[in-house]
Order: sequence, then C-alpha cells, then structure tokens
Amino acid sequence: FAAAAGVPVLIKWPNDVVALDGRKVSGILVEMEADGDRVRHCVVGIGVNVNQQPADFPPEVRPSAVSVRLLAGRPVARVPLLQAILTGFEARYRTVTAAGFGAVLDEVRRNSATLSRNVVVLETGGGSWDGRALAIVDDGALLIEPAGGGEARRVYAADVSIKPAGGGQPP
Repeated sequence: FAAAAGVPVLIKWPNDVVALDGRKVSGILVEMEADGDRVRHCVVGIGVNVNQQPADFPPEVRPSAVSVRLLAGRPVARVPLLQAILTGFEARYRTVTAAGFGAVLDEVRRNSATLSRNVVVLETGGGSWDGRALAIVDDGALLIEPAGGGEARRVYAADVSIKPAGGGQPP
C-alpha cells in the first residue's frame, strides 16, 4: 500500500508490515494444509489498520501500532487501498507460482525492517533468545546469529521482535 496511500512501509519478518519507525500497520496470517511436501491449499488473511486514530487502538498497543491514515496525514479511501493491495498480491502470486519464491525474495530483502537488526526470538515452545538478523535465505527462513556467539540459526516459525536501538525491550 505504499504506492496506493503514498506511505513508505517495510516488511518485518515473517508477516508484518511496519512504518519506517517500526510501528505495525498491517499483519498477514497464513494457514496451510499439506500432504508431505505438496501444499494442498493456503488461506491468507490480511489485516490493515486503515483509518484508525490513536484513541482507537487499545492503550497497550498504541506505542507500537499505526494506521495508514496517520502515516498519510489524511483519511484513506478503503476500496482503492484494497484494490491496490489485491493487485499487488495477484502480481506477486503469479510471479511466485511461475518462477518460485526466489523471484520475489530480493524485493522482500530490500524492504526488510528486520535484516541487520538486533532481535529477540520468542519460540513457539516458549523459549526466547537474542541475536542479530543476518539474512533471509532462499527458503524464506530468517538466519540469525545468536548474541552469545555460535553458529547462525535458521528460524522458520517464531515471533521475532526488533530490539530498540538503545537497548531495552521491544514494544
């Protein structure tokens, strides 16, 4: 929606769209069913904060959430925004189905809010660890160098938060 609303955004691995300051403007969820290595189907849900004002967000997320309206400095028409999102999604879907994920991977890397940043990884099993995001590898995993040193680890599924530049906890 950068082009549709005139607001620059970045991708926070694996499934968030954030403003340049890191506040979340959109999230994407994918549910997939597979047989072995064959994907049977995927259901994709996209949520976008379109015209919310700060008071519309719950107090606990206000520091880390933003709407397209707040970024653009004006109300945003939802139908043209939706059309732009769907047009962009369709173009990338066609590219991926014809040429594979690698065909859009460079765009993801160029627009990443996560790469070269210090991160906190909250694993699905409940553990957490700190590191530095090094790369998004060809299969989509995030390659992270652990903060204490050691071999870089591929992360396929986890909640990855970007650590604030001055230290402290992510929002």
